[in-house]
Amino acid sequence: GRGHGAPFGFGPDGAAEYLGLSQAELRAQLRDGKSLADVAKVRNKSVDGLKAAIKAKATERLDEAVKDGKLTKDRRDKLAKRLDEGIDDLVNRTPPERPAGPKHRWR
Repeated sequence: GRGHGAPFGFGPDGAAEYLGLSQAELRAQLRDGKSLADVAKVRNKSVDGLKAAIKAKATERLDEAVKDGKLTKDRRDKLAKRLDEGIDDLVNRTPPERPAGPKHRWR
């Protein structure tokens, strides 16, 4: 998925497999306020390995988008650079706290 506030799918994709978790299990841990780096440490996995797994999956998706004509190579390169620049924030960021209390439904 594209979750965890990431551009063009630069999120937990690749991370769950590296961490030995399902996407749902990883999302649950992130919802509990953990960062990807926190989950890696608990799972006895290196943060550098986590970053490499995320970058590999993102690169695969970008290359596929170029191949499918959905993305230009220039745009692909810019997005890859953006991921490189933001990978530390991505793995160390925790989701914002949700307000306490009941959810309100608008009618």
